[in-house]
Amino acid sequence: MIDTVIIDDDPLCISHLLNSLTAYHEVCVAGTAQTATTGKELILKHKPALVFLDIELPDTTGLDLLRELNTTISWPMQVVFCTAYDKYLLDALRESAFDYILKPFDNDELNQVMERFISVHSQEKQAIPFSDEFARTFSGQTTLMITTIDGFRMLNLNQVGYFYYLNDKKRWVAALSDLTEIQLKKSTTACDILKYSNSFMRINRDQIINISYLSMVKGKECILYPPFDRAKGLVASNSFVGQLQERFNLM
Repeated sequence: MIDTVIIDDDPLCISHLLNSLTAYHEVCVAGTAQTATTGKELILKHKPALVFLDIELPDTTGLDLLRELNTTISWPMQVVFCTAYDKYLLDALRESAFDYILKPFDNDELNQVMERFISVHSQEKQAIPFSDEFARTFSGQTTLMITTIDGFRMLNLNQVGYFYYLNDKKRWVAALSDLTEIQLKKSTTACDILKYSNSFMRINRDQIINISYLSMVKGKECILYPPFDRAKGLVASNSFVGQLQERFNLM
């Protein structure tokens, strides 16, 4: 099923979308919202694959909501902007929107969007993730092939303690058990890293830890086992501390 969320301040538009989406048996509307605040809560709760997002909302714009969510979303999610104004088209494209439909739209327009989305979504589901394609198990240790600035690097999962984002160079860096660091290819995103292994967990916008090394959570600070016990500043942000607590039953 394709979990979907609709965020629009116009109840008639929501009703129209709900009725139209019943034609797609793959789609399950997890919730609707008429404000960005409520919409954000729905997105973080249901982790939808598809969001229909109005641009002009009572409390903020859909564009600003998407920019805010970009720092916390760790799953594949596509956004279709719905608006009565074509002046936002360029901004929507800059935010990497999947598509853009103008109100009032008919079912033919929606069908074109949905057919393309379902096709792309199906291909993504069938594709072998990069991490699964190159990860193999040897003597209980998972081997990863990570794309670095110099090419590919084979690493055992237990060689990687955490990743952090190097803002001045706009790239992620992996901290290794021999106390060296390797810079990842500039195009590598946080989502790419998280796909390498379920042992990798994001704790804030700029840091991802290997939970196999997680010794304890002191307040919001993540303390790792040696040889990463001297790592400082691994602090879970408010956006991610709940996920961390939930995963380790710390609530």
